Amino acid sequence: FRRVLFRSWRFLALLLFLDAILPGLYFYYLLKTKKASDFDITKRAQRLPLFKFAVASHLAGVLVAFIIDREPLAQILLSFWLLSLIYTAITNYWKISLHAGVNSTLATFAILIYGFDRAWWLLALPLVVSWARISYKKHDLLQVVAGTALPILLLPFFFWAFCVI
Repeated sequence: FRRVLFRSWRFLALLLFLDAILPGLYFYYLLKTKKASDFDITKRAQRLPLFKFAVASHLAGVLVAFIIDREPLAQILLSFWLLSLIYTAITNYWKISLHAGVNSTLATFAILIYGFDRAWWLLALPLVVSWARISYKKHDLLQVVAGTALPILLLPFFFWAFCVI
């Protein structure tokens, strides 16, 4: 049991490194070298290097999950990766709200895993975040609606297609 638990923690540490630490360090580099003008990366074109880096880094975690046979986690990670790929593709042409999207993904994921009756309250997250993004004039209404809607529409389909639920 301890050996399995240790392997699980090592894998989670690897995912943390690939999905948070590496992209965070790259973001820090972009800020320090002025390739990102501000912490919110307000300019759409400046977001693309970070988004592409994060997509590549997250794909490494997805592949490792499949290689070491971590199912259904591998399918869940693949679903998240596909969402990130879609947000990155859209960002090539238009500034969609990733803040709204991430919070909507969290709420949708929790509802799919735990059920609406246990996780409905998480739907407040994308609403509050969307309101803040509009209030701070970082996005307009269409950008936050699109950012919020994508996970609500696509995550259940991905989970169904990959037999997660």
